[in-house]
Amino acid sequence: MPSGCGAVLDQRVERIRWQALRGSSGDARPKPRGGDRLSRRSEQHGDLIRALLVEMPDITLPELKARLAQPSVAALWRFCKRHKLTRKRPPT
Repeated sequence: MPSGCGAVLDQRVERIRWQALRGSSGDARPKPRGGDRLSRRSEQHGDLIRALLVEMPDITLPELKARLAQPSVAALWRFCKRHKLTRKRPPT
C-alpha cells in the first residue's frame, strides 16, 4: 500500500463524520466555546455578597469565600469585577 493511502482514507473518514454531524443536527458548524459557565452561582448570592462588602469594608476575598462557601476566590473576584465593585484599602 502506498504511503499516501492512509491520508486519503483519513480524509474520507473525516468527511463521513462531518456528513453524519450535518445529518443529525442539520448544522456542522462548531458550537460556541469558552465564557463563564459558573457565574450563576455567584449571582445567586449577589445581594449577600454586596451586603457583606458594605458591612465589612476591609474583608478580604478569602474571608468572604469562607463566609459564603463559594467555589473559589477567583469566582468572587470575577463577580466583583463584573459588577465594578472595587476594594480599596485606606492609606495607613
